[in-house]
Amino acid sequence: MDKFTSIILSTILVLGIVLCWLKSKKKPLCVTLFVLITLITFYVWLYLYCRHWYVVIFTANNIGNQLASYYSAIYRGIKYASPTCQEIKLQLLYLPKATCSILHALPRVIKFSDEIRNLVKACSVSTSYMLLLSYYTTADHHNVFSILRPIIQETLFIATQHIPTVTDDSNVVVHLRCSDSPFNRQRCYTFMKYAWMADILKRTAVRLSIPVNSLKVKILLCTKYRCFYPQEITDLYKQDVLDYLMETFGLEATITSSDLNSDFLTMLTTPVLASTGSSLSFFAGLGNNSEYVYLPSVIKNNLRRMLTSVLFWHPEQVYTTIPADTYRLMHEDVVDYADVKSVCKQLREPCF
Repeated sequence: MDKFTSIILSTILVLGIVLCWLKSKKKPLCVTLFVLITLITFYVWLYLYCRHWYVVIFTANNIGNQLASYYSAIYRGIKYASPTCQEIKLQLLYLPKATCSILHALPRVIKFSDEIRNLVKACSVSTSYMLLLSYYTTADHHNVFSILRPIIQETLFIATQHIPTVTDDSNVVVHLRCSDSPFNRQRCYTFMKYAWMADILKRTAVRLSIPVNSLKVKILLCTKYRCFYPQEITDLYKQDVLDYLMETFGLEATITSSDLNSDFLTMLTTPVLASTGSSLSFFAGLGNNSEYVYLPSVIKNNLRRMLTSVLFWHPEQVYTTIPADTYRLMHEDVVDYADVKSVCKQLREPCF
């Protein structure tokens, strides 16, 4: 019998005993003592036998959020590991909607070095909630990302081995989330002004010593597997991005939307990844071995619960804080996302 089955059966046993006790009119003392002893025994066994073993329940195919749960469990396991422990075991459970093959291929045994264990134990970040969800984070959370990045890279490499590789000569991949968000006005997801993408392209061109219009840029959309807004509206935004790059740099970019697995693998292996705000590309960026990954993130403002900063990941300094309103088009500044002409005019505004 495996550990998970043991826990389930033990829990059912305890609940059954408690139920019988509650239904008993006399509630004899012996039953009460038996219940207490059973509970104490169960939790002592749970602590001694399963303290290095954690359960992750995958509920859907939104890879970013599901990976947040996965790496939170890993962080928690390392955090509470004994001084000599160098691996943790995960029990991965899948609800019917969680059919993504990447999630099913994630490793269940995670090995880690003494150095990573010591660094994690020194972190002040709580383990009581899904700490790695990428849009409610503090500087301490980013320290956790840096520590766990080798584990994220290794586990995602394993989880994507079954995906057929496609030859791609793009210099830069941009993940443009223009499907469910920002139209649903979820506070964590906003449009990034075009200057965000333009600055990344200029940085890349300088580093490669080539003009910007010589870059090969691929823009990924989520519309094939995550689209809840009229297609004709998202098509207008898509065309405006292409027009902007052509007008500004003479650059002819490619826009595509493949299946979820292929898009994730593309972001995981590109030399330069520019995310415009999505946990999908956030974790693809952390799993990417490239040093040139640009991930917008935020620091939670407890008063306004709004986006207050944007963070770069780059070789010179892991995170450099840039004011959010420099690049983000905030929801309160948009009257109607269906008014594409007005919104695109705002997206084209210079940031400096």
